[in-house]
Amino acid sequence: MIRDFFRLNGKKIKNWLLLIVILFSIMMAIIYSFAKIPQEQSTFKSLLIAAVFVVTITLLIFFLFIIIWMTNQKRRNKALTHFPFNQLTSIGFQSYEINKNKIYDFTNIILLNRINDYQVIVDVNQNTPNNIDFQILFENKNPKSDNYIKWKKVFNNDKILSAKLSFNIKKNRLKSIDELNRELIKITNQLKRENFKPYIEHRQD
Repeated sequence: MIRDFFRLNGKKIKNWLLLIVILFSIMMAIIYSFAKIPQEQSTFKSLLIAAVFVVTITLLIFFLFIIIWMTNQKRRNKALTHFPFNQLTSIGFQSYEINKNKIYDFTNIILLNRINDYQVIVDVNQNTPNNIDFQILFENKNPKSDNYIKWKKVFNNDKILSAKLSFNIKKNRLKSIDELNRELIKITNQLKRENFKPYIEHRQD
């Protein structure tokens, strides 16, 4: 899994390391410009201590990023081994690299499908890792809808909303992958009836 992290985020790792080094270097320069250096302590020694500190903090933050990414990806993979979610590819879901073109956001692997022209994202809720969320993206042009659909803003964009369908893997009520597919089709049909325009956030090849 760590190989996947480096394969997906090689360039972004360099960007983050450079950014962290620059920020901490600036911070240390400011501190040392105001701090009183003891007479017996040479400037070279002071700079060496600062450099060691910056490198240490950078590595700690970097390893923290890796641990968080691997933990989240492991939760996704584990949740998607449960029936019937381990059969999502049979109804058209494919692996998709999210945040691939962003400079600093780490790339993650999710499952993506298009149903009735609506993009459906499958992901595991990191706050409740036993829940698998299906988010159906659409544009926010109709503020009223049926009460059974749970709306949720995604990507910090007020123009985009999603109908979210959640399943708890420990309390799974689905009998088959076809039953799940029917529920997704049902929601997308309702969105079409209510004139919610599909929002295409992720371009598939």
